Amino acid sequence: MLLVSPLSTSPYGFGNRCIPLYLDTTDKQYTDMKINFLRGYVSKNGNPTFVHTVQGTETEIANYKAVLGENFREDEELGLPLYFDSRRQADGTSLALRRDGKKFYAETELLEAAVQREVNKLQALSHVLNKGTAINPRLLAALGISE
Repeated sequence: MLLVSPLSTSPYGFGNRCIPLYLDTTDKQYTDMKINFLRGYVSKNGNPTFVHTVQGTETEIANYKAVLGENFREDEELGLPLYFDSRRQADGTSLALRRDGKKFYAETELLEAAVQREVNKLQALSHVLNKGTAINPRLLAALGISE
């Protein structure tokens, strides 16, 4: 990640004296563990709770169990570890371990980026259609739309 220092002479941060600052973005530890949606319910507090099964290697599951400690839960019928979240995650979402090693979370950056690309395509198409101009066939092809 590249940041520009506040010592820049430009009000926009891109003057002649900008000093690039590189930040360490490795604040998460990726795993090959994947989650799949199992069920959802409303908790005693009235909060939606979504339950996902966790799949990974024996070593990863043992680490998952060690990190969760007494909060570790396993589905009685399936015999699979469970991951609880306040949001329903897509099947196949990866779990990442926070740098402090105390909690796992669903890694959704790639999915969110893919969704944002599709939203951008739709916004571009909407803009062209609202202008009432002729649509370039190459633009349609770039947006993944056939004539």
